[in-house]
Amino acid sequence: MKINPLFRKVWCARLISILGTGLTEFGFSVWVYYATGKVTPMAVTMLCAILPSILVAPFSGLICDKYNRKKIIVIADSVAAVTSIVMLIYITVFEFNFGIICFFILVSSTANTFDTNAYQSAITTLVDKSELKTANGLNQLIDSINTIVSPIVAGILYSLIGLKGIIIVDLMSYSISMIIFLQIDRNKFTSSNIQVVKEKEKELWKGFQFIFTQKSLLLLLVYFTILNFLFNISTALIEPFSLSVGSTISLGFIKACGGIGILCGGLFASFYKFKQETYKIICIGILWEGIAVLLMGSTNVIFLIGGGRLLFSLVIPVTNTIAGTLWLEKTPQELQGRVYAARAMIAKLLIPVSYLLVGPLVDRLIPNLIDRRSILIIRKILGMNAIQYRIVFLVIGVLVIILTLGINSSKTFRKLDDTV
Repeated sequence: MKINPLFRKVWCARLISILGTGLTEFGFSVWVYYATGKVTPMAVTMLCAILPSILVAPFSGLICDKYNRKKIIVIADSVAAVTSIVMLIYITVFEFNFGIICFFILVSSTANTFDTNAYQSAITTLVDKSELKTANGLNQLIDSINTIVSPIVAGILYSLIGLKGIIIVDLMSYSISMIIFLQIDRNKFTSSNIQVVKEKEKELWKGFQFIFTQKSLLLLLVYFTILNFLFNISTALIEPFSLSVGSTISLGFIKACGGIGILCGGLFASFYKFKQETYKIICIGILWEGIAVLLMGSTNVIFLIGGGRLLFSLVIPVTNTIAGTLWLEKTPQELQGRVYAARAMIAKLLIPVSYLLVGPLVDRLIPNLIDRRSILIIRKILGMNAIQYRIVFLVIGVLVIILTLGINSSKTFRKLDDTV
């Protein structure tokens, strides 16, 4: 796999940092669920985690294009580390307060937004154009390794050292990551056109303007925005669904299955050279995901749910790598930060809605519906165990399949390959 040593070093530093963050996120999700016993508070914490990436996206994109991206990453990661220290002190001294926890999550997620935008916009300066797909595939591997390792390790650590100990481990991973990262030349993170950007490209909304001139890519973005809305409803239910039919070990197993899928898919996306008609690969991949969600909703058996999660996650790196590479190849270097931020903002625009809906949906609406006689046949087919979660998975799977068949018939979408 061809990739330069500089990017490998940056990749390793980021992997270590994200693994630590993944431990804390898993620990907090379990902690909040056990403290409240409801889905809605968990969904609200997820909402707090996603909101900064939407609200501050244009501003963070401009900052990443104007200033050295290494400096932005160091500052952002340091803010996140300080926030973790304050959170550690808080949960040690004070009792559980949901509002304060949400505030901490907002601050940490804001820092992570700047960190992610700076890292993503620096890819085109860290690697050659011929290495972009490989770099994107390796980035997907970070997610997969995090998804495999974090749930298993965090599940063990949570029972041994609790949330406080997990936060300390997270801070240790931050320190190791920074030691590696600070050794890298800061000039490798900045476009050679940075001075031009400062003088001539000061408009905050340049990223949005660029996106709306690319019809096929814009349609792809709208498609992914709707998919994010649908899939995040099911993703938000993974924890309570798993815990309702099993234990924390079951939850760790199902999440690890998702990580294994992303790992295998990431390796495939990194090594395999995709030919023309990439839009077909995207559509086939999303159809596969829809079918996998249907499988998860059709059962309450842990191993089958884990298998569905593995199949679902298997194609995520493939579709994300193709889509991400299309954007990187088409976007000018001096606009990378703003275009990535604008694209991330639009893609995540409906995710807060999904988090706001998911709690009332499974806590009140569906339980009320399944008590009616008209739903009796569904109860007989599916059974009553975790039925409120499984119905959501089944409906989402059907909607994804219908949406994908519709988007594949669009002539504009079929011109995606012409944009490369």
